[in-house]
Amino acid sequence: MMNGLQVDVPVDQQRLQSKLRGNTFGFAATLVVAAACSVLLVWIIFTEFGRTFTYVLLGILIGLLLLMALYIRRIRSRLAAARANPTYISVSREGLRIAGSVWVPWSDSVGVLAGDLRNVYVPARQRIAQALHELVGSSQAMLVVGLIEERPRSLRSESAPKLKRLFEVISDTGGLRVPLSAVLSEDDTVMALVAVPAAARAAGLEAIWSADKAEIGTATMSLFMSRPISAQMTILSAFEEGLQEAQDEQFIDRLAEAVLNEEGRRVLADARERFGDNADDGQLLLDAGAHPSPETIGWCDAGGEDDPGQVFASVIRACENLGLPAPHLHDGIEAQSTDPVGRLLQQADAGLHQVGLRLLMLDPDSDMYHFAPVTAEQHEKLVGTEAGGLGLRSVAEMVGGPDTL
Repeated sequence: MMNGLQVDVPVDQQRLQSKLRGNTFGFAATLVVAAACSVLLVWIIFTEFGRTFTYVLLGILIGLLLLMALYIRRIRSRLAAARANPTYISVSREGLRIAGSVWVPWSDSVGVLAGDLRNVYVPARQRIAQALHELVGSSQAMLVVGLIEERPRSLRSESAPKLKRLFEVISDTGGLRVPLSAVLSEDDTVMALVAVPAAARAAGLEAIWSADKAEIGTATMSLFMSRPISAQMTILSAFEEGLQEAQDEQFIDRLAEAVLNEEGRRVLADARERFGDNADDGQLLLDAGAHPSPETIGWCDAGGEDDPGQVFASVIRACENLGLPAPHLHDGIEAQSTDPVGRLLQQADAGLHQVGLRLLMLDPDSDMYHFAPVTAEQHEKLVGTEAGGLGLRSVAEMVGGPDTL
């Protein structure tokens, strides 16, 4: 309901009672199964029917069931907050009130997240677990409100007992996790997901809507640490970038084992030390492999060979420098590509196949073809991977035509 500049969202009493009944059933069923497992455990110990592994397995199962019962009980305590007042949420440009009791002025908040997973695809293997979660009252749509430092603990202590479970307090930081879809009608859930972030943004706060589990988790962690959402996103982005760089470097190291000889790997190491901060590892590897001394990676302009026989000569030299058997290459090998250089690459790949090798294409997304001979096993493992600015392709993927080898 809209009242001037205030939006009031009422509790859906019928939905709430249904979720509470489901929660009671889930809690009771979990305890019954845990009790039955406990009786079974005592019986097999006294009768020596099972082995130690059986005892341990049943003990773990009982522990998990008890943890599940506690989790279900915690969900109930959050649902109980909706019973405190017929109006569940009141939001205005001044702040947010929950269940008629918890008042959060926007000046006490660092941001708001509206998370909505109601329409997210759930894989078949997870649907039973998802249905059980919803049965016991887990909410697929929620609000997360981050509070400024030192405010979460004092605000929780001021709140009615039924509302304390809405708070997540971590030392002096934290916030509120407010379930929506389990206690509101569909229309009112949408109203809350739209109105609360809009009011927060109008007050100058950062507020986002998301249907992505990973983004919701990251934003929630940021808000509960009393940080703006973007601050944590920046930290994680920097971490992911660093992790990706490390993974790219490891990938290039493995690729170097296949397409560079010892001298080439030394050239690559020197180049990384000198230019590593200003160049992609993939480009450094291409330069090292094309170095006149090791020359294990061939290249050719997509428009045509600079000199007749350039492609075949590069492949043969690369094989010799890598210690691989050199193929007998000639123009008579059948090729499918309509691209003149593509035909030469297909012929080279077919010739290598005859000696147990394949031609690996190293694609830096340029108008040049880069290629190196590798074993058939290496070719199968490497094709389709990508890192360091390089995509590894088969000849067929690069120049067209079927890969019949």
